[in-house]
Amino acid sequence: MLSALEADNNPEAEEGEEEEEVGEGGGELDELLRAFRRTAKQFSNGLRKVNEEIERNGVSLEKIEEDALALSNRLSDLENEQSAALEAEDFEKAEMLQRTIDAVNRSVGEIESRRQYLGRQAESLKLKKDKVFEDQVSGIEVIAELLGDCSKRETEKAKALCDEVADEIKIESGRLDEEDELLRVEVEGVEEDLKVVTKEQSKINAKVNAATVELRQERDGWEEKISLVDLEIAELRRQLAEKEAKRSELDGHLSEVNQGIQAARSKYESRLNELDSRCAAIKEKDELARARSEAIGNSREKLEEKYRNAAEKAKEMEVSAQQIASQLVILTDIANRLKREGRSRRGSEGGSTPTASASEQSKIRKLEDEILVTTQSIGFLERDAQKLELEAVEHGRALFDIDSKLPALNDQKKLAVSTRNFKEAGRVAKEIKDLTAEKEEVEAKVKETKEKLQVCNESLAAKNSEIVAFQEQLKSMQSGVNDTILKDLQAKRLALHADIKRVESSGSVAENSFGATILKLLRTELDACEVEARRVSVKICGDESLAVLSMDDEDCVDIEGESSPVGIDATDGTENKGEEAVCAVIPRLSVEEYNEKITDIEAKVETAVLEEDYELAAKLDEELEILRAELEVAKKSTLSNEDSLLQVDEGGEGEDNREEEEETGKQEHTEDDEQPVEVSNEIDEQEVVSGEEEKTSLHDDAIEDDERSDQDENVGDINAEVEDPPREDDALDKEDIGDPLMNTTTKDVQLAEEGNGHQHREVEEDNILS
Repeated sequence: MLSALEADNNPEAEEGEEEEEVGEGGGELDELLRAFRRTAKQFSNGLRKVNEEIERNGVSLEKIEEDALALSNRLSDLENEQSAALEAEDFEKAEMLQRTIDAVNRSVGEIESRRQYLGRQAESLKLKKDKVFEDQVSGIEVIAELLGDCSKRETEKAKALCDEVADEIKIESGRLDEEDELLRVEVEGVEEDLKVVTKEQSKINAKVNAATVELRQERDGWEEKISLVDLEIAELRRQLAEKEAKRSELDGHLSEVNQGIQAARSKYESRLNELDSRCAAIKEKDELARARSEAIGNSREKLEEKYRNAAEKAKEMEVSAQQIASQLVILTDIANRLKREGRSRRGSEGGSTPTASASEQSKIRKLEDEILVTTQSIGFLERDAQKLELEAVEHGRALFDIDSKLPALNDQKKLAVSTRNFKEAGRVAKEIKDLTAEKEEVEAKVKETKEKLQVCNESLAAKNSEIVAFQEQLKSMQSGVNDTILKDLQAKRLALHADIKRVESSGSVAENSFGATILKLLRTELDACEVEARRVSVKICGDESLAVLSMDDEDCVDIEGESSPVGIDATDGTENKGEEAVCAVIPRLSVEEYNEKITDIEAKVETAVLEEDYELAAKLDEELEILRAELEVAKKSTLSNEDSLLQVDEGGEGEDNREEEEETGKQEHTEDDEQPVEVSNEIDEQEVVSGEEEKTSLHDDAIEDDERSDQDENVGDINAEVEDPPREDDALDKEDIGDPLMNTTTKDVQLAEEGNGHQHREVEEDNILS
């Protein structure tokens, strides 16, 4: 389908399309929008070319009319000059003027033929324009159908993407929770080991100190004695020999004491070294566990960010799909209007359901043909009259010559008779007789010529009066047709303005968007209507003043709603009744304003019924039905806006709900954590050190079972809330639900932290008991 739509594009348009495809994304919806923009651009270019050809044709027609008027004036001037020349008996000038008149008549005939050709060309351009609109209608229908399907698919894809990301995050969150739980258990074990090692180390140090108290006291005594001896040595160097002997003896005693201390320390040296290495390993494990915990936290934050991005993208895709769906309704309305206009035009041309304007156009064409035939007949009659006038002039000249010769011949004849020259008198008498016969013949021809000239003049006068009547009728019909065309164009412009406002209010009209392409189509058609309106206005009044839309007309579009498209027959409304109903019900006011307006109209209906003005009451009742339908749509849109506002406030209320859940969880864990304490109280003091690890593992298993049961309950509640789809009237319930995945993740982390705190308290209590 897309290849069929793009088959008629020229090479320049194809290059532009390739650049556009390279620059934009490769999604199915983007591809359809680019195809729609290309068809819209093709329609705009075709319509612009047709309008330019129509404008050039109109300029040529105007020029031809000016030339025809100039030739008509020239022809009347030449005829006046010829009449003056005939009256002055300047036959050579009259003959020359006749040749000029013939040339002018030929030029008039050529101009009439040219005007007729341009008229036919104007009709063909109209058909070409209709063909452009029909092609655009078919393109709009295909694109609208494809865009509708694609919009649905994109919406489903967005929902599937959101569900897939949610499932992925849920799985990943579960895995991270398991790793976090394992790390928590490992950290708890490490902490327990560290405490046990520290405890054992302190015990060993205490035993070492207790075992070496006497030796250390004895060592202190010997050291004090040595210091005294050293003082004596310093003071009594002269007694060095004796003191050295005594010193050696004391050194022996000191070495024996040091050996005893070393023996006591070596007894526990290996165990202390093991404890030191174990403490270092425990600290290293603790650092690794903390690093892994931080990595898990970062991964969790990334997952949450990924979910938020996916949710925002899905929301944007859903909003874009909804805007395209709402604008598709307007586009379908435009396509239906164009189809109905095309059917109306084809019906009027085919004669099946001729409209008033179409019948008037056919009458105008017939009148133009009759005027052309009558004009040609007048030209023929004028040429015949001129020939007859020339013949009459020649006959008059011949009579003048005969009348001028006869008196002289009579005198000659009398002279010949008086002189008895009878031969000459006979010749002259014969010549007089011939001239008299010739005179009678010429007089008969003059009479016949005058009769023919009178008949020709009568026919010419009848044709002139007939062509004047035709021209007046044509002028009145053209004025009526032009007025009708101008009214239709003005109504169509108002409808296009209304469609433009509907598109602007229905969604995004940013550059390269679906709404911007529809606006470009509407504005192209609006420009064509404005050009046609200016041309018709110039025909009517000589300027473009009638083509200007007043502000009152544009305000009527906002107040009274969208008018029906121009040229649509009333019987065509049943074919697309559902689509027109959907397109007609678009809210323009608030709910309060609708209620006030409905109240005012109901009061007007009651007043009209009381005054028995039932036509006004019927019109007001229709308007009341439209307002009620728009009120329902306005209420629904208001509810949707309130839902969006409630979703915006969902974060704050969700935090309150999470705080309540945390308090409930703390109470449950406090009750559950009392059991391990009671178990630990029953352990014998002699088995604390040996059974401490076993007790810790039992305690960890109990905490894991409790947390898993809590998580299963939370996940079950969340799944129940997700599986139950929210209704439109359950906005508050939807608000309480919040974001299931985020709530679960936060709650699990808090429960894990609380479990760690309880475990630390358990170990401290066990240490106290031990």
